[in-house]
Amino acid sequence: MQKVFKLSFPAFLLIILIGLGSCNKDEVETVPLGSVNINMYELSPYYNHEFGLQVSTDLDTYPVYYEIRSNAKVEGTTITINLLDIEKISYSGATIPDGALSTYVPVGVLSGVEYDITINVADRINTGKLKINSSFYTLTFDNTDGLTVNHDTLRRVPDYALWGYIAYADSTDEVLAQTFLDTLAAIGTLPLNVAPGYYFYFEYGQDSVYTQPLNPSYAYATEFFLSYAQSVTDIENIVNTYFNDPAYKKLHITIYWFYPGATKSAIIKPRSFDEMTQIHQRFE
Repeated sequence: MQKVFKLSFPAFLLIILIGLGSCNKDEVETVPLGSVNINMYELSPYYNHEFGLQVSTDLDTYPVYYEIRSNAKVEGTTITINLLDIEKISYSGATIPDGALSTYVPVGVLSGVEYDITINVADRINTGKLKINSSFYTLTFDNTDGLTVNHDTLRRVPDYALWGYIAYADSTDEVLAQTFLDTLAAIGTLPLNVAPGYYFYFEYGQDSVYTQPLNPSYAYATEFFLSYAQSVTDIENIVNTYFNDPAYKKLHITIYWFYPGATKSAIIKPRSFDEMTQIHQRFE
């Protein structure tokens, strides 16, 4: 089991490969890119709500350390995203499973309200519209070729949203998870109030039920979706308490916080890398 600690990532996909050999980047070998599916995302207020796409291959038989090569450019109200091909990367000294490939393509901070967008999947051209307002993004195409948009509307996570989950292997540890939630309640957190929809990090259904990706390594999880607009110090103190107290070492605690001040938004991760494909920020 692991304790909780702070882990920083630079707002891109990070893949941690431990114990693997190196490859020669001077010799790039590629394979063609097949069809892909995409999700829109928006980073925290610290990163000025930077917009981007999560891109995944439909085919799930690639060695998972292969990489989708891509680039993006914004010129005025025109966005061009090129999904080029797949780079074959050779590693030695480890057995790597096959699966779908996924990458994050940062587009940038978008200040306009409507953009012409082109997403080139290899040589397949997809043209559409991206519309933005204070509450959500919408992405529409008349036709697509090699491209599936999983959600045509991305709702924007509101400032001060604080959410996550406490995972544990034994049902008797639920009391420890509840203690953590009681600690959050004691500093004045409130229930999160958002409109139904897809927020990338989580979804909120018409049935008033939240869902989010959970760590599959644990049998149980206690989730929370809150709002907190007060003290950064209080949140840091809670994190430090649960990190240092050995009584809570059995808990896997994940917290996201979209704090709009000068402090970065937060994610607190346990001492493991079982969830390697997420966008992370940290306290400064």
